[in-house]
Amino acid sequence: MPTSIPSEEELLKLAQSRTGKTIEQLKKEIDEYAQGFARFLRKERRLITYLYLKKVLGIQPKLPTVPPPHMITLDELKRTQVKSRLSTQGYIVNIFTTKTRKGSEAIGFDIIDVKSAMRGKIYFSDAIENWKQAKVRVGDFVRLKNISVSDWKDRRTIRISSDTIIEKVNSPPYELEECATKIADLVEGVYSLISVVVLSYDERTYIGCPYCAKGINAQPGQVVTCPKCNEDVLVKELKWINILASDNDDDIKMEITPSVLAGNEQLEDYLNDGGILNVFGRYRDGVFRVENIIPSISRHYEEPTVKIQERFASEEEESKVVNLLVERIPLIVEAWGERTEEQIIEVLKRHMGVSEESAKKAIKACLALGKIVWEEREVDGIKEIVYKVGG
Repeated sequence: MPTSIPSEEELLKLAQSRTGKTIEQLKKEIDEYAQGFARFLRKERRLITYLYLKKVLGIQPKLPTVPPPHMITLDELKRTQVKSRLSTQGYIVNIFTTKTRKGSEAIGFDIIDVKSAMRGKIYFSDAIENWKQAKVRVGDFVRLKNISVSDWKDRRTIRISSDTIIEKVNSPPYELEECATKIADLVEGVYSLISVVVLSYDERTYIGCPYCAKGINAQPGQVVTCPKCNEDVLVKELKWINILASDNDDDIKMEITPSVLAGNEQLEDYLNDGGILNVFGRYRDGVFRVENIIPSISRHYEEPTVKIQERFASEEEESKVVNLLVERIPLIVEAWGERTEEQIIEVLKRHMGVSEESAKKAIKACLALGKIVWEEREVDGIKEIVYKVGG
């Protein structure tokens, strides 16, 4: 990342305008000042001049308020020794509201790129307003410029300020699914995105607190004191779902809590239709604990009926979509044991916003690669072709 310190010439001109001294006088004084530093530092003229102005002359050179355009990855953001004026990018996979210790509103978010994930926090009213004006939604690819980071309990967090530039990107450099981690590569306690289909699931309903999900022995609609929140709440029926899912290579158990279900009204469609779940959460004790569910490819559109080909006009770009579908189709088939071509196409159109033409191309490619196989069966005297996962 380029330095933000002005050039030596700019610093000398600033000092000249403030002190009335000549450039030659200032250079001589700076040479003397430099003698107090190690030999290898004395040749860093820009840095020495900057320190002389700030420490000796009491002049604070103005630094740019807009950060340099260089984007660093989330992995680099976690390791950098620089704490402010940073820029990064990625998909927003979770947004939540919380309260500070003083009871003020705060916003949290999770961002992910192809290598890592990080949490961000927004505390002050002007920073919160900046975030709200950007109208960021889950699934958006954003560039965040002029952010800072803070460290607490061995965890680094992104901080958004009123000066942060938040840019939503309509044509991201990579798809959300490319950020997914394979089940076999999940790390204990680390936030990750996985792309899976449901093999089976079961639901458990109970009466509890709508805020903390604590079970309470009461009737729905009653006002009782929650033992965890220590406040009077209107209890309601809550749902907890346990899921067995697969990424085609490995299976995993997932837990989806009532708080996650409350913000995902279409979840039942995903569970019942064999659709692909892009799930963000944390792997602990053999279970993937879900924090949010992110829509698939069609997330970039206001209307889910927009075809993906409208984004990828060239044949080269369309082939990328087909290649992505080739990885997803075996998962859809495996979720149900077998599927007809019409059923596969319907799932892809509904949950991934693709055209029938692209879906058929992907099915044909899966057959050629041996990822799925077909067989003919007869039901009530009617013959039909069904697809199963290949050997």
